[in-house]
Amino acid sequence: MSDGKGKVPEGWEAVRLSMILDVLKDGTHFSPQEFGGPYKYITSKNIRFGYIDLSDIQSVSEEIHRKIYKGSPVKQGDILLTKDGANTGNVAINNLEEEFSLLSSVAILRGNKSKLENPFLFQYLLSQKMQDFIKADMSGQAITRLTLQKIGNFPILLPPLPEQRKIAAILSTWDDSLATLTNLLAAKRQQKRGLAEALLTGKKRLPGFAGEWEEKKLGEVAEINPADTLQDFQGGFIKMEDTSEEGQLLRISENTSIQTGLAGFSRFRNNDTLIAKITPCFENGKGAYVQGVRGLGLGSTEFFVLRSKADIDARWLYFQTRTHHFNSRGTTSMQGSGGQRRVPRDFLVRYDVFVPPLPEQQAIASILSTLDGEIASLEALRAKVQEQKRGLMDELLTGRIRVKVEETC
Repeated sequence: MSDGKGKVPEGWEAVRLSMILDVLKDGTHFSPQEFGGPYKYITSKNIRFGYIDLSDIQSVSEEIHRKIYKGSPVKQGDILLTKDGANTGNVAINNLEEEFSLLSSVAILRGNKSKLENPFLFQYLLSQKMQDFIKADMSGQAITRLTLQKIGNFPILLPPLPEQRKIAAILSTWDDSLATLTNLLAAKRQQKRGLAEALLTGKKRLPGFAGEWEEKKLGEVAEINPADTLQDFQGGFIKMEDTSEEGQLLRISENTSIQTGLAGFSRFRNNDTLIAKITPCFENGKGAYVQGVRGLGLGSTEFFVLRSKADIDARWLYFQTRTHHFNSRGTTSMQGSGGQRRVPRDFLVRYDVFVPPLPEQQAIASILSTLDGEIASLEALRAKVQEQKRGLMDELLTGRIRVKVEETC
C-alpha cells in the first residue's frame, strides 16, 4: 500500500502490522452458559465503526470473567478489531477504565511504543483503503472471517512517531463530532430498549387500553418456518450479512441464478420476521423484519422465519424477538459446540409472550417503529459526518497531504 502512485512517502516505511505490534490475539473461545454479574461481556456486536457500543451489553460473573481475562487481558488504549461475522473490519479503541471479558470474534492489537502510536493505528484501520483491503482479503469466503495471521500481514504505511501523533490528533477532532452523535444514538437506543421491555410485557400500558392480556407460547402466535411453495420464488435472496445486529434489513440480493438446492433455504414473505439461529449471529442480534420482496423470498439456512397468525400484528411479533430477555434466554438454550452452537426450534415454540388485544399490539408496534425511524435518521447523519472524515483520512494516511510537525530541541 502506497500513496496511490506506488511510492512510499519520504520518511515513511512500508511494513507489515505484525512487525510493529507487541500484542496480537483474540478474545476467549469459551462461550459462557450463564450471564449476569459485575463484568461486561463484549462481543463483535459491541464493536462499531470507530467506537464501543454499550447500549446492548451482557455481563458475566467474576468467576467467568477471571477465566476469560486471564487468557485475553484487554488494556486501556488497546485496539479492538472485529474479525468474524458481518461486522468484520469494525474497529474501536478501548477507552474503558475497567476490565471486561472479550469474545473470540474480536482481536486485541497493541502497538510497540517505540514504533507505533495506537491512536494512529486506530485511524489507519478505519481508513477506506484498509477497509477495502480487509473486504478484498475475505472475498470468496463462505463465512466472513479474518485470522490473526491475516491481520498480522496487513500492509501499513508508517510515518515517524511525531507525525503519527499529529495525524491522529487532527482526525480525533472529527471523532469528537462523531462521538456526540454516537451518544445521541446510544441514548435513543436505550430509550427504545427500556420502552420496548415495558410495553411488550405490560408493565407500562398505553392510554386508552385496559383489556386483559393472555399468556401464550410463541408457537401459538407465530408460524415457525412456514412451508411456502417454491414456485413463488422471484429472485429475492437475503444472506446473513444482509441483516444488521440492530435487526434491520440492509439489502435484498437478486439471486435468480439459483437453480438447485432451493429446498434447503429459509422461505419468507413480506412482514415475516427473520431470526439468526447460529452463534455468534444470534447473540449479536442478527435478524430483520422483511419488507420489499416480491412473492416468496429465500435466505440463509441459518435463519428461523416467524409469520404472525390471526389477530397477531406482524410488527409487534418482530419486536418481541428484539428484547434483551428473548436474546438472553435464547443464548442459554443454544445446543452444539464451538462455532456450531444453534438456538433450537423448541426454544421458539415454548417461549412465553404476553399478548394484548390486536389494537394495543398495533399501537405498541407503531410507537416502537417511530423510535426506529428516529434512530435511522441519527444513523444517516452520523454516516454523512463519517464520510467527510474519510475524505480527509485518505489524504493524511497516504502522505498525499503532509502535516507539519514542530521540531523539538
